[in-house]
Amino acid sequence: MRRYLAVFFTIIILILNINNTVIADKNKKTLIIIVDKLDFFLAKEIYNDKNMSIGLMNIKTGNIYKNNSQESFFTTISTGRRVKVEKGLFKGITKKSKGLYIKGYDDIFSFSWEIDIFGQFFKKQKIKVGYIGKDPSAIIAADKNGFIEYGENKVIYNLSWLESEIENIYKKVDILILSYKFKEENKRIRILNNLLKNIDYQYLLIFPQDIKGDINKRWNTTLVPLLYKLPYSKKGILTSGTTKRVGVITNLDIFPTIASIYNIDNSMFIGNPIEVIDNKKAFNISKDNLIEFLNLNIIKYIIHGIIILSQFYIILKWNSKDKKKIRNLKTVSTSISAGIFISLILGLLDIHKSIILYVLIFLLSSITVSFIFLKKEIKVVMLLCIGTSFMILFGIFIYKPIIYDSYIGYNNIVAGGRFYGLNNEIMGVLLSTSIIGYFSLREKIENSIIKNSILFLYFPLVILSLSNRYGANFGGFLGAITAFLMIIYIIIFGAKLEEKNFLLLASIGVVIFLFNIYFDVNNAEKTHIGNLIERINLNGLNEFVTVFISKIKQFMFMIVIPPWSIIFLGQLYFIIKIYKSEKGLLFKIKDIYPEIMKGMYVVFITSVVVLFMNDTGVISFVYMNTYLISIIINLLN
Repeated sequence: MRRYLAVFFTIIILILNINNTVIADKNKKTLIIIVDKLDFFLAKEIYNDKNMSIGLMNIKTGNIYKNNSQESFFTTISTGRRVKVEKGLFKGITKKSKGLYIKGYDDIFSFSWEIDIFGQFFKKQKIKVGYIGKDPSAIIAADKNGFIEYGENKVIYNLSWLESEIENIYKKVDILILSYKFKEENKRIRILNNLLKNIDYQYLLIFPQDIKGDINKRWNTTLVPLLYKLPYSKKGILTSGTTKRVGVITNLDIFPTIASIYNIDNSMFIGNPIEVIDNKKAFNISKDNLIEFLNLNIIKYIIHGIIILSQFYIILKWNSKDKKKIRNLKTVSTSISAGIFISLILGLLDIHKSIILYVLIFLLSSITVSFIFLKKEIKVVMLLCIGTSFMILFGIFIYKPIIYDSYIGYNNIVAGGRFYGLNNEIMGVLLSTSIIGYFSLREKIENSIIKNSILFLYFPLVILSLSNRYGANFGGFLGAITAFLMIIYIIIFGAKLEEKNFLLLASIGVVIFLFNIYFDVNNAEKTHIGNLIERINLNGLNEFVTVFISKIKQFMFMIVIPPWSIIFLGQLYFIIKIYKSEKGLLFKIKDIYPEIMKGMYVVFITSVVVLFMNDTGVISFVYMNTYLISIIINLLN
């Protein structure tokens, strides 16, 4: 009897194993359709489905400015990492008895075999991936040998052929990737709509491989619509933990999204699963988002240009003995500080939909505020620093549109370097305005208890605002800790560098730093630092080395390439010149405004710290020292 039972269970196990290797789980079928074009006009034709959701996907690859090869585009999706692959390495697809083979595949993946790739990853998990098409999108489906077991290297745009082919392959696979070319033919749109009604699937993703049609606007190099359908959700708008922005996801989210569908741990990925927020107006929101992002991009570049030119003017025209020039320089420098404050107010008014209106209001308001305050001989920069710092903190903790809809706080969604939190421009502004604002208050307040109370209440708030929980700017967080410890050293310890003072300050800094890391790693919604630490634990030190090299390259690029490199050197020249040639001027400032002078030193040292703590730290340095230069000029009589 036991022998028969053993044979029976052995047969059952063998049958189950055969089913696992040949026939995939029929409960979850995922269809990924990659089209040659998907603008809002075409998306609307498909979006009519009651369960379809939509969002904008950033398709940035390892190329700095614009994706210049399909190989880069599809390899980025396949690896879940932004990579750069030379154009033309894909040589076609060969069909043999065992399946499909990609020609030139070894050249495409010559950079690393340590990275998990889409096809190989799911193959290890016993999840089958199939492919229909004949273009580089096959890279996503292939294993590490460029092999796709189930598929077809041609597409016939006939409804019955497509239905038959998909149903045949779906019997053997869980995930099917279909390359579909509209080629401006309305007939093919109708075929696709009918196909989606007739075939059986639970999860659907549709996205384009290029920017064409009504989304092909000036400055748009990375944003495309993505349609996503789940079996259990209504119409909605897309988001992900990668962007933390409603209506925006990235191409790095596709891999972890598919993994999450099959209940596979996705903590090793840079991206995060796509989520759907119920919203019947998602389509119109996505269209509006694209226009607003592009407008804010243009506004940002215009005002950056104005500020850079203003700084050049100040540096070139500086002459502390020429009263007429000093008046002009005061107007220019004060207008910059006023403009940053006003841009935060404009974030409340939602006028960035009009580029001309935004820039006109910005310029006229900045110059008017500067003129009025200077005419009344009010030390306006100090007041603007206090107001700007409070506005930024209000935006971080209470109302984020103040930050995201202002030119200074807008994260460049098109560039795709940062999607949420405080960018390096506004981080530099927050640090410099908080430092100058605090020392300006110290200048006016006589009670030492109140002075110190403000320090220990206000600066921890600034540090918290830059922590992973809120502003998520790691370099700025370290800069804020540095500034806080320097102020304690100057104010509390009287600038005496004793061993016990040093150890105490170092201990405070380390404790704050570790608390930030601890809460990020143990938080359900991790920031990029928390995710990086988790990926290092899973993938080893190679993960850290890869990120470190990427950051160093970006840092070197920003420090060398104009215009930021030129204004950086110009500001350094100006500050060194003031320190060496205008010591009498600095002594006067120290005698009349001793607290402000301390703040100026803290601003400069902190700016050097954040310069090296961020890949685009040169921008933070420039903005911090823009305030420093404004203070110097505005304190001249």
